[in-house]
Amino acid sequence: MALERIKQLCADKHIVLVGNSITALSKKQGKDIDSFDIVVRFGKGVPDPYPEYLGRRTDIWCTGNFRSEMRGYFPDKAEVLYNVASLTNVDRPSYYHTVMFDKKEIEDIQNKYITECDTKGNKKRLSIGVMTALFFVNKVKTFSSLTFINFDFFQKSIKMFTDVEMLANSWHLPIIDKQFVSNPDNPAHETEAEKRVVLELLDNDKVFFIGDVHTTKETISQPNAPWDALRKPI
Repeated sequence: MALERIKQLCADKHIVLVGNSITALSKKQGKDIDSFDIVVRFGKGVPDPYPEYLGRRTDIWCTGNFRSEMRGYFPDKAEVLYNVASLTNVDRPSYYHTVMFDKKEIEDIQNKYITECDTKGNKKRLSIGVMTALFFVNKVKTFSSLTFINFDFFQKSIKMFTDVEMLANSWHLPIIDKQFVSNPDNPAHETEAEKRVVLELLDNDKVFFIGDVHTTKETISQPNAPWDALRKPI
């Protein structure tokens, strides 16, 4: 029933998936984003401080366990898509949500695309943005178009200082586990796997990508990033 609800919501709609790339705050795309019928956002990507860059609307919010506490920062009327943790047994959120894939489906997806492990030896995972795209294309199917924006496969980074120097790949400047500080790549997600998924999805004539699918690794400056008491620019 939950999937049918999403299918009905998305029927004949033009949908935009708004990624959290660090470069999102370099482009004033807010009006373009809000022009879509359905705006989909992820994790901690709350657009409120940056409407010129990120838009204002959130019609669907997608989260996993790590960001599930962010529900109150998004509109009550927004639908919630939930990505089940594949390796751990955690309680699902108490608020209404639609599970995108069960654990067996996630395991099959991981085995198909992921080849790398993190510094602990655990297999990396696809980001929630890419998992959501797979959900729309493989399960929802009713949309008129699906467009990626602000996705760069964690290739662009910004240097910041907490008590140590580290790199952030998302505009909201997440603080990562210190064990990963010396690792220049995203510790959780595999860049090439993310690209492979998106390139496959772009074979669908209803799927589009704004930006460069073949973007390369680069450290950039971002003067309007949300620096706070913990995060300082380098």
